[in-house]
Amino acid sequence: MVNCEEILELLSDLVEHEMDIDFEEDITEHLSECPRCVVILSTFRKTVSLVNTIEMKRVPVIVHRHLWQVIHIEERKRRK
Repeated sequence: MVNCEEILELLSDLVEHEMDIDFEEDITEHLSECPRCVVILSTFRKTVSLVNTIEMKRVPVIVHRHLWQVIHIEERKRRK
């Protein structure tokens, strides 16, 4: 039997339907008994669906360079 923690770890696989068929039965059984996991899975699916509707935009070169400069500066600070 699958537990809630395992469901959380497998959200992406569940949404992408990349589960082992035998394991899927255990998941289905767990979801039939756990409303909390059903809500979490549903919310995750909706989130993925919404993210997939977002139009990708190119970041202007100047912003891209500045961002990398800031990342490098912060990384150097972290190493000290």
